[in-house]
Amino acid sequence: MKGTDVTTAIREAREPSFKALMLVYELLYLKLEHLLGQEKPAGVRVSCPAGAQPIYHERLETHPYVTVEHLSYRFPAHDTAQQEPDAVIKRYHDAHTAELLSCVPDQHVARFCHPDTAMGAALKGRWQMNRFLLKWCDYLLDQGHGWQTFELVDKTGAGE
Repeated sequence: MKGTDVTTAIREAREPSFKALMLVYELLYLKLEHLLGQEKPAGVRVSCPAGAQPIYHERLETHPYVTVEHLSYRFPAHDTAQQEPDAVIKRYHDAHTAELLSCVPDQHVARFCHPDTAMGAALKGRWQMNRFLLKWCDYLLDQGHGWQTFELVDKTGAGE
């Protein structure tokens, strides 16, 4: 399905469904390809187009068909940098889909998969989290961020 078809289908979805969630995952993959590219460099990269808040990106895991990566802003907070929204993303390159695994520390999708959690709540939670990432990607792309604007700032990995 083309990106415009996916976007239209997501907008037409009145409430979360498995099909709509899969469409969000597909569109996320396309947006992340424009934003982060396909390279698999080790280390922390930063994108800082003129007039935009810098964003930081790091590949946490790289496998033949899956990449787990971190994307965040870094704001000064006392002696360290506070990372928000602190997004951990998994891209499935063979399926051309992507999903947000967590958005704040210790708030992983697994919390929606507990045996006591109703399936509808799990679906709704994933829907909300991934719609957030979709909107944030749109915002970042509108701000001028893109795979070509990233520069490597730390070859050793996340130090902050």
